[in-house]
Amino acid sequence: MSNQLKSEFKITDKITSRVLTTADAPELFALVDSNRDFLGEWLPWLDYNTEVKHSEDFIKVTLESFNESKSLIHGIFYEDEMVGNGGFHTLTWSQNKTSIGYWLAEGHNGKGIITSYCKTIIDYAFSELDMNRIEILACIDNQPSCAVAERLGFKLEGIKRQNQKLHGKFFDHNQYSILKSEWN
Repeated sequence: MSNQLKSEFKITDKITSRVLTTADAPELFALVDSNRDFLGEWLPWLDYNTEVKHSEDFIKVTLESFNESKSLIHGIFYEDEMVGNGGFHTLTWSQNKTSIGYWLAEGHNGKGIITSYCKTIIDYAFSELDMNRIEILACIDNQPSCAVAERLGFKLEGIKRQNQKLHGKFFDHNQYSILKSEWN
């Protein structure tokens, strides 16, 4: 087990992921901005990402957290084009657990990008980081996100009621998890 995190993964011939640098901020912001309506249905942070500097600040925070082995957030690339973001929100080393989050730009669903990415980082978490438990939270109405968790074999543990405020309304989340002993 190592607390030294991998900065990049080759997932398939077409899908890669890597830790972003501040040089990626314009591309990340352009992706977020061009998908604002699509992503805004489920992601509350879009309201706070309104200029390139906000994406740059986000990248700086994720880099610092990566360097301290506290989280692992990647840009996800399909045929060398940034199409989304994902990774481990918080690595709780003392409890050998983490949670996964992900988002994908409109038009890239249905290609297996997120499922393939998640399989890769789950394998990594269980085999190299010695994690025992991985969680995914998804709004109960966000069927694509729930479907990813279910395709990966995560078990629905319950509903976190009114877990997220978005657009002035509270939403429930499905809480999913998978244990190392359950992963193929």
